Amino acid sequence: MRALFLAVVCLMLSTATSIADAKQDCEGLTGDAAIAACDIAIEQNPNDYVSYNNRGVEYKAKRDFDRALADYNKAIEIDPKYGLAYNNRGDVYLAKHDFDQAIADYNKALEMGETKGHYGNRGRAYLGKGQSSPFWEDHNALGNDYDAEKKYDAALVEYAKAIEINPKHPWPWLNRCVTYLIVNNLQSALSDCNKSLSLNTTAAAQNNRGLVFMKMGRLQQAVTDFDAALKYSPKLAEALYARGVARRKLGDVKRGLADIEAARALDASVAESFAIYGISP
Repeated sequence: MRALFLAVVCLMLSTATSIADAKQDCEGLTGDAAIAACDIAIEQNPNDYVSYNNRGVEYKAKRDFDRALADYNKAIEIDPKYGLAYNNRGDVYLAKHDFDQAIADYNKALEMGETKGHYGNRGRAYLGKGQSSPFWEDHNALGNDYDAEKKYDAALVEYAKAIEINPKHPWPWLNRCVTYLIVNNLQSALSDCNKSLSLNTTAAAQNNRGLVFMKMGRLQQAVTDFDAALKYSPKLAEALYARGVARRKLGDVKRGLADIEAARALDASVAESFAIYGISP
């Protein structure tokens, strides 16, 4: 009888340990291993909203947006006050270019007290919309010609808040650099790109500073930055296209055309994405 009792206790402890391990692995591992662990954790506890959220993170990393959304929806259904799930669902909507839904979820995340990445990501959503506050929309509807920067003022406010919360995170600086580039505030753009690069050297940061130099007419410095961006990411179509345009303007027509053709082979619509910066080919 004692042996049977001990066996039952051991089985209970083993089961409890496996559940705990699955939940821990769901949070601590990545990729398919994490998804498998999350599956086990959810099977053992169908109301484990944290594991639904964590599995959603892994599905988003695999760009399986439908499954990610389903998991975030379930996490929110179980706990409607789980701010992180709103933030993460906003990230999926942002990746899908559903900017209104992304902003709505980021707003909800903030309402729930979740600020992890919130302001910077909401800024990206506003930047994607290409519009700002109701102030701009109301006055634009009347046909008034307001300063272009006001069209992106909401994005700039979001990035400023993100920088205030964590000034050592490079991405809000970089995203604000791009916004300033679009509205032609070039000195501010250069300052922010420099700051982002001082925190973390990436292909995106080198490319974006190159675009700033290009718009300033500092073409050789632009080419140097595009070279650096392509060293980190050889198939970055925007950097190839921009370097091609800069080289042509510098008189290096043959290599410039080769860069432009290589960029178009990677992304047929690269010229369209390039146009937002207000730089003529």
